[in-house]
Amino acid sequence: MEQQKVLQQKFTDLESRSRRNNIRIFGVPEGVKGDSLQLFLKEFLQRKLQLLQDMELNIQRAHRSRPQTTTR
Repeated sequence: MEQQKVLQQKFTDLESRSRRNNIRIFGVPEGVKGDSLQLFLKEFLQRKLQLLQDMELNIQRAHRSRPQTTTR
Protein backbone atom coordinates (compact mmCIF):
# COMPACT_ATOMS: atom_id res chain seq x y z
CA MET A 1 0.00 0.00 0.00
CA GLU A 2 2.86 2.39 0.83
CA GLN A 3 4.47 1.76 -2.56
CA GLN A 4 1.19 2.59 -4.29
CA LYS A 5 1.01 5.87 -2.37
CA VAL A 6 4.59 6.77 -3.38
CA LEU A 7 3.89 5.92 -7.03
CA GLN A 8 0.72 8.04 -6.98
CA GLN A 9 2.68 11.00 -5.58
CA LYS A 10 5.35 10.60 -8.27
CA PHE A 11 2.69 10.41 -10.97
CA THR A 12 0.99 13.55 -9.66
CA ASP A 13 4.34 15.35 -9.57
CA LEU A 14 5.17 14.36 -13.16
CA GLU A 15 1.72 15.40 -14.34
CA SER A 16 2.09 18.80 -12.67
CA ARG A 17 5.55 19.37 -14.13
CA SER A 18 4.30 18.60 -17.64
CA ARG A 19 1.86 21.52 -17.37
CA ARG A 20 4.44 24.13 -16.36
CA ASN A 21 4.93 25.57 -19.83
CA ASN A 22 1.31 25.47 -20.89
CA ILE A 23 -0.72 28.62 -21.34
CA ARG A 24 -4.40 29.16 -21.96
CA ILE A 25 -5.67 31.89 -24.25
CA PHE A 26 -9.36 32.70 -24.32
CA GLY A 27 -11.25 34.36 -27.16
CA VAL A 28 -9.44 32.85 -30.16
CA PRO A 29 -11.70 33.15 -33.23
CA GLU A 30 -13.48 29.94 -34.25
CA GLY A 31 -12.34 30.08 -37.89
CA VAL A 32 -8.71 29.32 -36.97
CA LYS A 33 -7.92 25.60 -37.37
CA GLY A 34 -5.08 23.10 -37.59
CA ASP A 35 -1.56 24.35 -38.28
CA SER A 36 -2.96 27.80 -38.90
CA LEU A 37 -3.92 27.88 -35.19
CA GLN A 38 -0.23 27.60 -34.28
CA LEU A 39 0.66 30.31 -36.79
CA PHE A 40 -2.18 32.50 -35.51
CA LEU A 41 -0.96 32.10 -31.91
CA LYS A 42 2.65 32.85 -32.86
CA GLU A 43 1.65 36.05 -34.66
CA PHE A 44 -0.81 36.98 -31.89
CA LEU A 45 1.79 36.55 -29.14
CA GLN A 46 4.45 38.45 -31.08
CA ARG A 47 2.03 41.33 -31.64
CA LYS A 48 0.50 41.49 -28.16
CA LEU A 49 3.76 40.93 -26.28
CA GLN A 50 5.65 43.21 -28.69
CA LEU A 51 8.24 40.54 -29.45
CA LEU A 52 10.77 40.86 -32.23
CA GLN A 53 9.54 39.29 -35.47
CA ASP A 54 12.65 37.11 -35.75
CA MET A 55 12.32 35.83 -32.18
CA GLU A 56 11.65 32.11 -32.28
CA LEU A 57 8.55 30.90 -30.48
CA ASN A 58 8.40 27.14 -30.09
CA ILE A 59 4.72 26.22 -30.12
CA GLN A 60 4.67 22.44 -30.13
CA ARG A 61 0.91 22.01 -30.04
CA ALA A 62 -2.19 24.13 -30.00
CA HIS A 63 -5.54 22.72 -28.98
CA ARG A 64 -8.98 24.19 -28.93
CA SER A 65 -10.98 23.26 -25.86
CA ARG A 66 -14.60 22.29 -26.06
CA PRO A 67 -17.08 25.09 -25.56
CA GLN A 68 -18.44 25.26 -22.06
CA THR A 69 -21.98 23.99 -21.86
CA THR A 70 -24.55 25.66 -19.71
CA THR A 71 -27.24 23.56 -18.14
CA ARG A 72 -30.50 25.12 -17.15
